[in-house]
Amino acid sequence: MEFKDRKATNPGRVILKDVQTNAQTTYDIILADNPTEQGTPLNKQTMDTFKADVLNEVQAKFDGTFVLSGTTLTIKL
Repeated sequence: MEFKDRKATNPGRVILKDVQTNAQTTYDIILADNPTEQGTPLNKQTMDTFKADVLNEVQAKFDGTFVLSGTTLTIKL
């Protein structure tokens, strides 16, 4: 599995459509939730690290080598 970051020319922008009239208006969303902690970003780097950590943990439990290529997992015992 290959993870990719989403690339947007207008991040945070949404179009809201009135379901009764079909009129559309474009808005930019600005978060104003005053976070006390940013949290873990959900992006390619985080997911790639997670994938590697899972494979390393599984590999440590077995006497073999695990290789993930695309969607194929090869186990060499």
